[in-house]
Amino acid sequence: MLQAIDHGAGFIKDALKFSYLMLRKDGLIVAERGPDVYRVVSEVMVMKGDRRAWLCNETGRPLVGRLDRVRSEATAAFDRWHRGAIVRVEHIERRAGIGRIGRSTHVELIRPIEG
Repeated sequence: MLQAIDHGAGFIKDALKFSYLMLRKDGLIVAERGPDVYRVVSEVMVMKGDRRAWLCNETGRPLVGRLDRVRSEATAAFDRWHRGAIVRVEHIERRAGIGRIGRSTHVELIRPIEG
């Protein structure tokens, strides 16, 4: 079945790494889409002095992190991220293969997953 989905979606890999499928009959949307709106598709990885998570939207799947020393009021919502949540990140800086959230970057938790 995964191969059929991959083929239909145009993926060249043999397995889906991350996927969400949300269907609604009422036509409502979970959150407004945009290049700065993402779904968190991993658990937040807490390391010494750093937190990271994989995000996903129509532009790709970046690994994004925030150093503890740049935590600010603008980035505080990162501490409440969890797998499945929908978040908005104003700007992601690319550094050494990882996206970085700076001290003044506005981060928002749009929709948490209840549970």
